[in-house]
Amino acid sequence: RARFLQWKAVLHGDATIREVGIYYLPQNVAPAVDDIVVQLHARVVAGLNQDAQTTPVQITFPADSSDGVVYEVQQSSQPLMALRARGWATARWRAHDENGDPLRYALYYRGDGEANWQLLQRNISTTYLSFDLNRIPDGYYTLRVVANDAPSHLTGNALTGYKDSDRFLLDTIPPTLSPLQATLQSSKATTILPAIHVVFDAQDKLSAISEAYYSVDAWPWQYVEPVGKLSDSLKEQYDFTVPVPKRDAGEDAPTAVTPTAPQQHVLAVRVLNRAGNATTAKVVVQ
Repeated sequence: RARFLQWKAVLHGDATIREVGIYYLPQNVAPAVDDIVVQLHARVVAGLNQDAQTTPVQITFPADSSDGVVYEVQQSSQPLMALRARGWATARWRAHDENGDPLRYALYYRGDGEANWQLLQRNISTTYLSFDLNRIPDGYYTLRVVANDAPSHLTGNALTGYKDSDRFLLDTIPPTLSPLQATLQSSKATTILPAIHVVFDAQDKLSAISEAYYSVDAWPWQYVEPVGKLSDSLKEQYDFTVPVPKRDAGEDAPTAVTPTAPQQHVLAVRVLNRAGNATTAKVVVQ
């Protein structure tokens, strides 16, 4: 690409040069999209205020790969602040144009096995977009950001550039649990508390099971390991025995809260997958 011009003038007699003017049309160069990141369950809200009811999320780019490109402030490596919001996602990107043209963007998505890109939004002036996940079914997806320099060029002369995101999983469905099998194991020895033996399976279609908890009679949740000691698959089996917490209503407790059936207990379990979706179940044991 030529960037410099050299000219020469030959003067005769008393001729002088007073002014030289050069007019040219620079060759347009297509914009480039350099980075794109996707943050699930995050939403950028104008006038973000952090309070007790909101959880802030920082959306950042991976290791700096700008190669000396100077970006606008909104495209810089500074974190983009968002709010934790289930059912939303935010895409953020960086782009540049060697002609310095202002850019506009369009955001598309495509699922695994699909041939066509579906439009999420066009004519975006910012370098991020928060969008509602409820319009997209669960599955594996890729986002594409298309940048164009149309604001600085006539129709037909504008150029575009694009970049695709890494493939990511959209999963909004919690795991499913088999019926809880719980058996109360009492002991004749007065020094040993009764225990509950629990067996159940947890299964998910897209995300691996990540963690499970149990609670007896509304006591705090306690972590429990699967049979294989490692949560790394779509289906996990749980088989464990837990002691029954000792009830202590206290001398000043009203009669109304005293258990009428002290040998009856409520066992609850809570299971999460790696996408953060949770499901709970309970069973009465006696």
